[in-house]
Amino acid sequence: MPSPTPGICFPVEVVRVIDGDTVIVRSTRSHRECRVRLRNCDAPEMGTGAGKAAKEWLVGYLDDHRDAEKLLHLPLPGDTDGSGTIDLDEIIRQAFSFERLQANLYVNGYSLSETMGVMGFAHVS
Repeated sequence: MPSPTPGICFPVEVVRVIDGDTVIVRSTRSHRECRVRLRNCDAPEMGTGAGKAAKEWLVGYLDDHRDAEKLLHLPLPGDTDGSGTIDLDEIIRQAFSFERLQANLYVNGYSLSETMGVMGFAHVS
């Protein structure tokens, strides 16, 4: 099992699947909910048959793994300007897009994005 890049991990439960690459999670500690776009995962759009299939597979997979440990992993961004520091603006820019948190979701230690790619339901970068 590959190790995630340095970052912050939060135990979560998945509340709802929006589409093949977006879910709503709830922190198991604070019980706050957040919309999450899976990093490095591009599932087909919902208006297509492939998009509906990706969502259905994801719903089934998460249902089958209901009791599995789920960790939301927010990787620390790289030093993009070569200064040796990472500022808050860069963390915010890389973490958020379209009012969703971009993060990895690990189910029993395995990347959900990579699993979707292996199963053929998403393109993984």
